[in-house]
Amino acid sequence: MGIGKLVSLCVSHDEKITFVGEQSPAGNLYAIDLDGGDILWKFAAEKVVGVEPDKRSYPSIVHICIDKDDNVYANAYRFVTAKDGGRGYNGKAVAFNKNGEQLWQFPESENIDSWINWCDVNDNNDKVVLSTSAYEIRPDMKYRDTMYLIDKKTGQLINSIEVPPVAPFENTVMRGSPNFSEDGEFLAAACSDGRGMLFDAAGKVLWQRELSKPAQIDNVWINASGRDGFAAEAGVIFTTINTFNRENWQLPTPVEHPSNNSMFVFNYDGTFKYKYRALGTMEQIDFSNNMAACAVGRNVRTHNYAAHGAVVLDLNDGTELNFFHTEGPLQAVAISSNGKKIAGIEAPAVTPEGKIIGAYRLHIWQR
Repeated sequence: MGIGKLVSLCVSHDEKITFVGEQSPAGNLYAIDLDGGDILWKFAAEKVVGVEPDKRSYPSIVHICIDKDDNVYANAYRFVTAKDGGRGYNGKAVAFNKNGEQLWQFPESENIDSWINWCDVNDNNDKVVLSTSAYEIRPDMKYRDTMYLIDKKTGQLINSIEVPPVAPFENTVMRGSPNFSEDGEFLAAACSDGRGMLFDAAGKVLWQRELSKPAQIDNVWINASGRDGFAAEAGVIFTTINTFNRENWQLPTPVEHPSNNSMFVFNYDGTFKYKYRALGTMEQIDFSNNMAACAVGRNVRTHNYAAHGAVVLDLNDGTELNFFHTEGPLQAVAISSNGKKIAGIEAPAVTPEGKIIGAYRLHIWQR
C-alpha cells in the first residue's frame, strides 16, 4: 500500500466478500473475495473528494455499512489544514451494489464541507443516516447540521437535523453513531459532549440523557466523551471513553471523570436501567443473544494494564460473564452469532517509562 493505511471494513451477509476502505493518495474502497483474496472491484475516493499530496491531504473511506442485499454505503472524506490552523473538509457519501455499480452519491454535485465520520443503513425504513463531527462550525459552512437522513434507494436528502450544542462546546459532534434499531423505528446516538440521545426514524428527539456532564477544575473543562449509541433489543445503549482536557486533549487530566469508560443502558421510555464501568476505554461493542462483547483498551489516566482485554456482559443487568485479558490494549472485538466465540485485535502500547507492552495479535477465545 505504500503510504496508505486501512481504516474501515465490512463483511457481506453471505461472508463471501469483504469491503475494505483505505486512506491513501487514491483512498480506495475495495471489494475482496474472501476465499481467494482477489480484488473484485474498487473505487477511488479521490474521484469525488480530491487529493492534495503536497499538503498531506489524502482521501479516506472512513466508514462502511451494508443493507440486506449487500449494497454498500460508504463515507468518503478528506481534510486539509491551512497555514492559519483552519481546517477544510471534503465529504461525500457513495453507494454501490455488491458488483461495484455506483447507485448514487450525496451530495450529487458538491462536497459536504464537514467531516462525515459515521453512517448506518436500515432495510425497514429505507434510510441512510450520516453524522458530522467537524472540529469547528464556521459561518460560511453549508452543511452545518448534525445528522442527514437520505433515501437509500435514490440518494436524495429526506431531511437534516441540527442538535444544539451544550456548554462549553460550540457544536455537537457524533463519531460512532447514530445507529438504527433493527425495526428502523429508532436512532440512538452518543455525543462527544457526554449526551446520549434517542430519535425516532424521522430524526425527532424523543429524549436525551446527560451521561457525563463536563466539569470545570481550575478553569479547565474536563469531560468523558460519548462515542457509541445502539438501539438494541435489551435497551438503548451508550458508551463513554477516557477523560479528556477540553483545552488540550493530549495533556493528562488531574482526575478521572466518574462517568468515563462506561456503558449506560436505558429502557426505550428513557428510564435508566444500569451502568457498567470498565477499567479502560470501551473501544468497541458487538452483540449476540442479549450479550455484549466489549473491547477494553487503554486508561490514559491510571495506566491500569490489567484492564486490557475482552469483557462479555449480560445485557439484562450488566453482569460480567467473562473477561479475557490481553497484554496490550484491545482495539476491536466480535462475538459469534451463537455467543460461544469471541475475537479480538490487540495492539501494542508504550508505558510512561518507555516500555512497549503487548503486540499486534488476533485472539480467538472460547466462552
